[in-house]
Amino acid sequence: RGRELRSRSSGWEGGKGEVAMGKVGLLFRRAALLCCFWWLSAASALRFSKKGEFKILQVADMHYADGKTTACLDVLPEQVAGCSDLNTTAFIQRMIRAEKPDLIVFT
Repeated sequence: RGRELRSRSSGWEGGKGEVAMGKVGLLFRRAALLCCFWWLSAASALRFSKKGEFKILQVADMHYADGKTTACLDVLPEQVAGCSDLNTTAFIQRMIRAEKPDLIVFT
């Protein structure tokens, strides 16, 4: 913690306490942003249910890296062996199926 971050495979580089985005990361973010705006313009208006409810699922602070090759941090020793970014994706999918939100917000 507090160390410089470097990951050549993901396009991120860090130095002097700052994390800078490489060209690959910048291109990915711009493409994702454009897709998001396209989807929002094509989406229907948000509405409350007949019960007057509107459920929002907030997915906060997800740190994805390199999929299967990225080990989880801050887990119990017995959970380390099979833990990766793929577990996070599976967890989010379970939450969406269980909660059936009207809107999902990634922050």
